[in-house]
Amino acid sequence: MLFRSLATSTGWLRDLIGTRAVASPLTLQGGVVHEVPPFESGGAHVGAWDTSGLGLRHSPWLIYPAEDSAVLFRPMAWALPADPELDSAAVEPVAVPAGLDEAMLEPNPLGRWKQMHAVMLSMSEDLQHVSWPMLDVAWQTFHHLPLTALDVWRVVAKQPKAVLAFLLRSELPDADLAEALRRFRNETGWVPELTTIADLFAVSRALWRFWSSQGLAPERARTYFNEELERRFKLLAAEIPSLEPLLDAVLLAATGQASALLLEVARLRTGDLLKSLWDGAESLVNSQLFLVNSDRGDWPCRDFVERLALPALLQDCPPSLGGALAPHLDKLFWSFGAWKGYFGRQFSVNAQPDFKFSAANLPVLCALWSATSTSRQWWSDPHHRLALRQIRDFDPVWFEQAYRHACKALMSINGLIQLGQITEP
Repeated sequence: MLFRSLATSTGWLRDLIGTRAVASPLTLQGGVVHEVPPFESGGAHVGAWDTSGLGLRHSPWLIYPAEDSAVLFRPMAWALPADPELDSAAVEPVAVPAGLDEAMLEPNPLGRWKQMHAVMLSMSEDLQHVSWPMLDVAWQTFHHLPLTALDVWRVVAKQPKAVLAFLLRSELPDADLAEALRRFRNETGWVPELTTIADLFAVSRALWRFWSSQGLAPERARTYFNEELERRFKLLAAEIPSLEPLLDAVLLAATGQASALLLEVARLRTGDLLKSLWDGAESLVNSQLFLVNSDRGDWPCRDFVERLALPALLQDCPPSLGGALAPHLDKLFWSFGAWKGYFGRQFSVNAQPDFKFSAANLPVLCALWSATSTSRQWWSDPHHRLALRQIRDFDPVWFEQAYRHACKALMSINGLIQLGQITEP
């Protein structure tokens, strides 16, 4: 058997000799890498590679360029012929597979995707799941490839809680985890600023269950849990500084230790925090967004927040939070013309949103989404996520700073962020 990846035109011929193709089993946890030898004719490379050494036992394989390959080509899944009736079978509801490797062997693409998602949900709740080592091996083996080359990373990125669980459970070095976080943000659809306080609480609870089930004395288990949670959250905050307020809030619930940031928030009033965000020449929005971008005419998605995103949030936001949020709603956003009838308060509606409205307000809206753990179903629409990315990329520094500042303001609202006991039995 052979596969062809490269044209054999004159321009390619000189690079063929330096092209190295390798293959690894997608479902084997041992990190095995096989060299895929080239075919030659009369001692000359013909632009094809021999896959006869890739056995059925470990199928499917991923064939991809070695790290030192002179030419890069698109990774491809290589599966040996299976039962054609099985390949064409309709997807039927099935039980959650025991492991990620079993889900990846499902021949039907839709069925495989659903099963992998189901396993990943289970893994996020159970940090002792048998499939966790498989993700570490996948990173170590395929880390030089785009994350989107492997279904497993695309599935992880689809579930914000799974990204957090991977961070807490992985045994990779901190440098690799930091790189993974950066690449999830840059190469996949993961949006850190849509991480909710409920996500952070759930994975922290999962980490506590992991340590409390190790057969250790209760105080020792709590010590290891506290140290590990703090270390991993610090790593996350170093890579995604905008999440630090929410991370500190969960750490307080878990360990009882208040950070300097939380002590600062405790001394400030919500109105003062919002005033420093929006009001006056020295405000954050003026100094970090308006002045910096005063000569730009390409402000993105002019009415996205006012016409789409904000109504979606207010419609889906848990009603129980209305009492805490309503007194501050008209001060949370810049140039807020607002909305009628939410949380029992009446506002006028902007007839025409300012062209800067979305860029200014979307980071605050995302912070509100995160702090209230509002359902993210609305964000599953790819057009909505594209608009978010366009607005964030317009000025990433502003987006990060505004989100972080808004989280601090929201944390200062009494009763808005509510966390249970993380380390209870």
